[in-house]
Amino acid sequence: MGYSQDDWVRLHGYSRMPWNTIVELWFQYNSLLTRLMENIPEDRLETPCFIGQEPAVTLQFLIEDYTFCTCNISSTCFSAARPSRNILV
Repeated sequence: MGYSQDDWVRLHGYSRMPWNTIVELWFQYNSLLTRLMENIPEDRLETPCFIGQEPAVTLQFLIEDYTFCTCNISSTCFSAARPSRNILV
């Protein structure tokens, strides 16, 4: 599964946004997703999901994959950016 990351970033104009705005947007959006995921009934986690022409994956897989990627991205971005940008002040 994938998407055109470079196009996504370019079209949204993230390079022209202040870093703290991007971080706040990311934090708020992921807070919302966390609340949504917490409210998914357990019996729905095996629901098949289709993305493009790829074979079906379960909703549980998508949640775990997103969580893993988000943790990876946040630790990479924040550890690299904190000393030079002071983003969490």
